[in-house]
Amino acid sequence: MIFLTIGTQLTFDRLIIAMDEWAGNNPHVEVFAQIGNTSFKPNNMKFSNYINPQDFTSLMCRTELIVSHAGMGTIISSLIAQKPIIVMARDSDLGEHRNQHQKSTARKFSELDGCNACFDKTGLFNLLDNRGGFKSGVINNKNQSFSLAIARKIQALIE
Repeated sequence: MIFLTIGTQLTFDRLIIAMDEWAGNNPHVEVFAQIGNTSFKPNNMKFSNYINPQDFTSLMCRTELIVSHAGMGTIISSLIAQKPIIVMARDSDLGEHRNQHQKSTARKFSELDGCNACFDKTGLFNLLDNRGGFKSGVINNKNQSFSLAIARKIQALIE
């Protein structure tokens, strides 16, 4: 299963519409989406506007791949769950955010194993079509337990 989450603060129709199109072209792949407060209703994937924290955690554990906006909470959650993630940055030039910080976040985190960045539908489809070679996301350094503890504290603050 692929789990799409766009966060809880802003809508991200460009990502939802692209994922719905990809899901329609790949009906053999189960996709579940948390779509927030949007007027667009997907035709090719199961969805919910919002998910409670327990269900979010359950979906993170069950999924093979996370697709998300470039939000720190979801990226950190993917690292803790040791799941690969595709992040697509919101673009302020398209009115999706107040500035381009998500592009910077996506670029920086794409340096980590398990975190893959894209900026448009073409890039998203390319990553989805080649997802079989993704490494699992994991906090990986000499002091992994310390990094994991910090990531969990940051996650708790975000939630």
